[in-house]
Formats: sequence, C-alpha cells, structure tokens
Amino acid sequence: MKYANKEGGYQNMIDNIDDFAIIQLDEKGIITNWNKEAEKIKGYNSGEVIGNNFKMLFSQEEQEKLLPERLLEEAREKGKATYNGLSVRKDGTIYWTDSVFTSLYDEAKKVIGFTKIIRDLNVTKNQIEFEHNNLHALINNLKGMMWSVDKDYKLITSNRAFGEVLKKISGETINKGDCVLNPEFSQGFGREKLNVYQHYYDQALAGKTFTIIEYTALPFERWNEISFQPIRKGDEIYGAACYSQDITEKKIAEEKLKSNEQRFRALIENSDNAVAIQSHTGKLIYVSPNVYKVLGYTDIEFMQIDISSIVHPDDMLPGTELLEKALENLGVPVHFTGRKRHKNGDWRWIEATVTNMLNNPGINGLVTNFRDVTPKKLAEEKLKHSESRLIQAQKIAHFGSWELDFSTGIALWSDEHCKIFGLPLSDNKHSYKSWLSFIHPDDLEYVMKVITESETTHSNMNFYHRIVRRDGTIRHIHLFANYEFKNNRIPAGLYGVAYDITDIKKA
Repeated sequence: MKYANKEGGYQNMIDNIDDFAIIQLDEKGIITNWNKEAEKIKGYNSGEVIGNNFKMLFSQEEQEKLLPERLLEEAREKGKATYNGLSVRKDGTIYWTDSVFTSLYDEAKKVIGFTKIIRDLNVTKNQIEFEHNNLHALINNLKGMMWSVDKDYKLITSNRAFGEVLKKISGETINKGDCVLNPEFSQGFGREKLNVYQHYYDQALAGKTFTIIEYTALPFERWNEISFQPIRKGDEIYGAACYSQDITEKKIAEEKLKSNEQRFRALIENSDNAVAIQSHTGKLIYVSPNVYKVLGYTDIEFMQIDISSIVHPDDMLPGTELLEKALENLGVPVHFTGRKRHKNGDWRWIEATVTNMLNNPGINGLVTNFRDVTPKKLAEEKLKHSESRLIQAQKIAHFGSWELDFSTGIALWSDEHCKIFGLPLSDNKHSYKSWLSFIHPDDLEYVMKVITESETTHSNMNFYHRIVRRDGTIRHIHLFANYEFKNNRIPAGLYGVAYDITDIKKA
C-alpha cells in the first residue's frame, strides 16, 4: 500500500508536467508508463500504448531503418541517446520532435528499462515564429526609425522606416552587415554628420544611454529626438540600439505657444492694465510689471506685500465678498471698483475684473485684471452724475482680444470680443470683410484710412471707432493692434485688443 501511494504520487507528478511527453519502457522497449502530455503530443491514450513496443510510435520508414532498435542500443551502451527529427502522430500527421532516451539501472548497474522524454518542437517553433512576426510587424509599423549596429558600426537590424529614410536622403540602399558610416552615405548626410553619429555610437558602445535632439533645416525644417542605448549580453556590450522619432509637430506647437505667450504678455505689459494671479487662498502667484503704472510698486515689491494692508477700510468687506463670489463661479468674470493705497500714500480708485480659472491647469488661480481709474472717478464726482450713471460708470470697460492670420484671412476672437460685438461665443471666427461689416457707416472711411496707413508702414494702430451690432446697438471701441512678423520681417498676422468704452463715452 505504501508502494502504491508512492507510485500514485509519481504518476501524479509526471501527469502534471507540461510540454514534455514522458514515456517509460522496460528493457525490451515495451511501454510501461505514459503521461498525459504524451497523450496530447502523440494522440494515443495510455490504454492504447501500454504493453506495446515503443516501435509503434515511429513511422513505417523509420521502423524499416531499425531506428527504434538503434536508439535503444545506443542508450544501453552510452546511458543516453538523442533524436531530433520528424515523427508521426496517431492521426498520421508529421511533426518535428526532440527526443531523449535515458537508461534506468538496478543496484547491480544492470539496464532494467528506459525513460523517453519527447518535446514537440513544432509548438516551440510556431511560438517563436509568431513572436518574431509579431515583433517584426510592430517595429515596421512604427513611424520612427529603429536600427542597431555592432562594434564595427555594421547594421545588425532595422525597421522599414530606417531603410526608406536612408534611401530617400542618400539614394543608397542599406542591408544587414553594411557599415552605417559607409562614405557612400555622405552624399546625403555629409561626412561631418557621419562623424557626429560615429561619436554617438561610440558613447553607446561604451555603455552610455542618452537622448539627443537633432535639428535639420534642409531640405525642410525638421526636429528629431534620437535615443541611443547599449546592447548587452551579460557584462559584454556588443552593439548599440537606436531609435529616432520625428517631433517636428511638437516643436512647432511649443514654439507657437511660446510666441503666443510672448505676444499676449506684450499686450498686457504695455497696456494701462495690470494682471495678478492669486491662489485659492488669496496668495499672490504672479503680478505683471505694469503694476508699477497702477500702484507705484515694482512687481517684486508687490509680490512681497500683504494686499489687505493697502485696501481701503471701507472696501475690505466688499473685496472679501468679491473673492468669495469668484471662488463660487468658475470662469465667470466678477467686477469690482474700490480703493487701494498707492506707494506714495495716495488712495487710488481701481477697477478690477476677477475670473476664477482654478480649473485651468495652465493657470490654476484667480486672474485679476485691474487699472487705475482715479481720473475718471474724480471727473464723475465733479460732474455730479446721477447715481445710476455713477454706478454704470463704475463698471469695468471690458476688452476682447483677437488674432488675424494673414495666410488664412481668418481672425479668431476671444469670448469677451464676441460679447462686445453682441455675438454668441461660438461665432468666434471672422474674416476681415466680416469685421468691416460691423463698423459704423460714419466711421468706415476713417477706419480704412488708418488701416491703409498702417499697412504701408507696418506701424501699430491705436484709434477709436464705433460698431453697430446686428441688433442695431451702437458701441464705442478703443482699438489697439500690433503686427506679427516672420523671421524675414514679412507680416504674418495682426493681433490686438478692443476696449468697449461705451460707458465712458456716455459718462
């Protein structure tokens, strides 16, 4: 019973071995044991084979060549025999097999049987072929170039994109084993560039992993991000793997964003308005330099003061309510007019518009546009306008921004610009002709004259005019516009701001 348990444990063990058929034979080659993987590979169940000579597992041709007998004889003499070749299943299908025969001995070193271990190489080969084809397809579908070189700068392998680009630039075709620094390629790349790449390869072959950004001006402007990495086998470096991807669109987008930031910063810093950004707790994050024009402080000085210390006592509560309202309304401009102490000690009337942009990851703060309206306030007090007119005059004159691309002839209007013109926010793309259709008929000749003179000298524009909304409402506009130039000083566009000064005009 104890022996049976051992036998049962052994059978359970070999039945749970995957990928290998394990067959036991007696000294005459009669099958005495057959695991489940053997049934899977050969197609016979144990009842069909146990008790039969293992020759039945070979093809008729192999039996006629006495292959089964020769394998057992070799295992009997040498303790082990191997066979790598074609074999046959129960259903007659042929497969590639790797078999090992091992002799079993008793205590007297007499051969009492054999163990045959079979591996179906078709499964392994199919899996390797699948993985190879899958990897090959993935690599060749990459838009970027991928290649590797050995220590002699000879190509180990590459994807389709590498060969196509090399052919396009140099006119030469490269194959595995060709030197990637071959002088034939210098016609397209230049000897100097090949020397640079040799330096990169040498760094990778020395064990360094790094990435470079490569700029090419001709035949067209292009940026590439190229990575180099050593190929290791144990502690030995035997090659360098390289990957290059085109990042031109990304770089152009970054340059455009940078240019836009510079333009709008110029507009902000050269206007009479100052801009401040505060965190949700009220802490200052940024203030534009032209805060000096408004309150006499440099931007560095203003960042260091407690804002509440320069707020008029009567405006403390309204100012607090203003911030609370802004925090409760994402993206909704909140307007306020109050007094702040100038650096020289005077109280100045400040008009402010606060917009909650905490949900914008690029800003993540409360944006305040503010300007000094003290002269206007003093004039209003002297003229003793009615209370309703006074309240109306205290509202901030909103301004909208716009940008005209000369290549398309289309201008993109900001949300506030759309509001000034009485348009829905979605109606934010207009041609020059469309914009002219809003100009008050009595101002059209003057506006055209200003624009014509500006086009001749490419000078900035600063003028007043009226517009007629589609509902017939007339608004007074103060327009500022600057030209945007290409590197060769050719105008590429026009950008600017429009202030709605209707309330001021009425006042």
